[in-house]
Amino acid sequence: MSESQLSEPVPDVDEFDNAIQSYMDRMAALRYADLTTWIPCTIDRWPPSDETTLADGPAYSYFLRLSGFSDGHLAVTLYRDDGTPPLHTEFHRVALSENSTFLIYLSVRDERVTLKASSTELGPYCPDQEPLSIQGSPRRG
Repeated sequence: MSESQLSEPVPDVDEFDNAIQSYMDRMAALRYADLTTWIPCTIDRWPPSDETTLADGPAYSYFLRLSGFSDGHLAVTLYRDDGTPPLHTEFHRVALSENSTFLIYLSVRDERVTLKASSTELGPYCPDQEPLSIQGSPRRG
């Protein structure tokens, strides 16, 4: 083992325990705990004619819904069954290739939601913006 490896301080157990407790306290103070997930979405027709749920399900102690809208924008809603107000974030209009599969990267950090579609980060929604053209992987089967 080299000397440089030995000179790095090793945190003691109390430091480690305190760091874990601080993280747990921070997560408990948030309405919606931090989350990072990939959601595979298969798109037959885009944009949908009406609001469409692309994904919906549990995430830690809450639920998330990914929705698509007729003007091509996407939205994420985080919600709980305990009366906590939902967290709703709308994203840039997109032109998704039809009959394709997309990997949607969803991140929640300090109750701020970010979204990427096939590695393209989406900014906030504005009704008059031009849609971003995003290619997915050809649908199999």
